[in-house]
This record gives sequence, structure tokens and C-alpha cells, in this order.
Amino acid sequence: MCEAEGKVGVGVMGKLQPICPACHEILRGDLVASKCNHVFHRECLGIVAAKCPKCDMEDIGGEEAIPLYGLSFGEERQTRGNLDSSGTSSENVDESNEPKKIMQKILHTERKINVLSKELANLNEKVERVRQEEDQFRRRLLRAEKAMAHKDKEFQTLKDELETQKSSHASLLEQANRIRDRDAILEYLEIRKTKGDDQALQFIMTMGTSMLDPAPLLTEIARLRTFYRASRTKSQRDAAIARQNELRVQREIEECQQKVDALKTKLERRRNKLQRKDSHSPAPKRLHV
Repeated sequence: MCEAEGKVGVGVMGKLQPICPACHEILRGDLVASKCNHVFHRECLGIVAAKCPKCDMEDIGGEEAIPLYGLSFGEERQTRGNLDSSGTSSENVDESNEPKKIMQKILHTERKINVLSKELANLNEKVERVRQEEDQFRRRLLRAEKAMAHKDKEFQTLKDELETQKSSHASLLEQANRIRDRDAILEYLEIRKTKGDDQALQFIMTMGTSMLDPAPLLTEIARLRTFYRASRTKSQRDAAIARQNELRVQREIEECQQKVDALKTKLERRRNKLQRKDSHSPAPKRLHV
């Protein structure tokens, strides 16, 4: 049952009558019952729809409000020409109610201002909370940006270290390949020297199939083969030249020997001739000093 009692006001005829909890005016005209079972003017319920001023229930307006058609607790306006007990006409009653209407409008305006002020205060609080949240977000964003910059720096450092390690790995791998090729070449030469060409060829074929890239080994072997061929050709040419020089020297020695023999023969002849001449000539006189 709707509560229309509790607070009462004095009507036109001096009777105690229920009043609106919002505007404290007599309940008359277009009335509605809120979901908290209190009766309001329709305009007043629209103003205090957020919270009931009597029981403090929130959200009392909306579709749940029930219109009260034909219900009024005040006296109706008298028809034209129908006088009240004091002899005043309906026009005088309307004139006497004019200040009350103005006061009612003022109260409505004040309540609207109060409601709007509360809403403004709530909005200001929300704006302040939003600003605080924005400041917190900005601070978190700055911290995140600093952390991101630090992470980027660490990432760049690690990337540089990775590039350095890759270069070092490639260099070590190249050195290892060179050492392996060199050892393979030396082993090939040793096998060729000790076990023969067949075993050396078998070793080369085995190494070629086991290596990822046998081209460097084969290139080095081809270069070594070319070097040995060139060295052998040069040695043969040098040996031929040396042989020719030896033969020429032998011929010169033989010619010299022949000349020496001829000179010896001439010397022997001259010696014999001098001896024969000395034997026929007198002895020479000795000089005394």
C-alpha cells in the first residue's frame, strides 16, 4: 500500500492533508507512487529519482513508478461562478495559490540545483580520479619506457656480442678447416710415400666423401701437385745444366791436362838439351868478392 501519511499539511479548508516528500506541498494533481511506496508529484519524482528523501532508497524513479490516476488529497479548483464558504470566487483562490506555485517552483529549482551540484561534485571527483589514474598511468608509462630503453640497450649489446661470437666462430672454423686440410695433405703425402699411389688415392676419396666441402682439400692437393711438378721439372733442368757444366769442366780439365803434358814434354826436352850443352862446355870461373 502506498504511504501518503506521516507528514501532513494544511489544505485550503484548514484540513490536515498529506504532502509530497520532495516539495512538501499538498499531494494533488498528477501523482505517482515510487517503488518504495511513497507518493510524489510526477515532477518531484523526476527530480529526486536518484534517492528517496524519506527512506533513502536509491533509484526510485523509472518505469517502476506507478501513476495514480484520479487520486488527489487536496481540494479541486472550483468552477467559475461557484463561491466558497467565505464568498470568494475561484479567481481569488487561484490568486491566493500563485505565491505557493512560485515558491514551489523555487523549491524545485533549488532541488534541481542541489541535484546538479551533487552531480557536478561527483563528476569533479570522477575527473580527479581520472587525473590521478592518468598520472599513475604516465608514471608507469615512463617506467616502462625506461625499462624498454634498458632492454633495448641490453639487446643491442647481446646482438653485438653475438655478431662477435659468430665472427670468431667462423674464423676458428676456417682455421680448423685449414688445419684439417693441411693434416690431410701431409697424411696423403705420407701414405703416398710409404704405401703407394693406390692407398693415397683411396685416402683422398675417403676424405672427399667425409668432408663437408672437399674442394679446398682437392685444390690444395692440385696446387701441391703443380708445385711438385714444377719443382721436379726445375730439378731436372738444373740437373741437366749441371751435367752439361760438368762435362764442359771435364773437357776443360782434359784440355788443360793435355796442355800440361805438352808443356812437361817441352820442359823435359829443354832440360835434356841444356844438360847436353853443359856437358860439352868448360866450367865457369868463380868470382871472388
